[in-house]
Amino acid sequence: MYKSIRPGQEWLDTNGKRIEAHGGNIFYDNQTFYWYGENKEKTDGENGIWTYGIHAYSSKDLYNWTDEGLIIQPELNNENSNLHPSQRIRPSAYYF
Repeated sequence: MYKSIRPGQEWLDTNGKRIEAHGGNIFYDNQTFYWYGENKEKTDGENGIWTYGIHAYSSKDLYNWTDEGLIIQPELNNENSNLHPSQRIRPSAYYF
């Protein structure tokens, strides 16, 4: 468990995996924080995948985040969709 935020270091969720919520937003509801953002787990800088859906996490203390999974799946079969992996999306600009 984290007891502080460590700038510049990799941040892991409660399962020990890297947090994937880039360009996202945090909101608070019913004593829980929710963080959502771009899932970049398949992005390597060479494969043309910019984002792979929208990932969400929850936390009671802003330090320790539980993976809530993909809340919006990528649209793999529609290259014109904003949710296609080749597209850049900033979920903080949208309200879900």
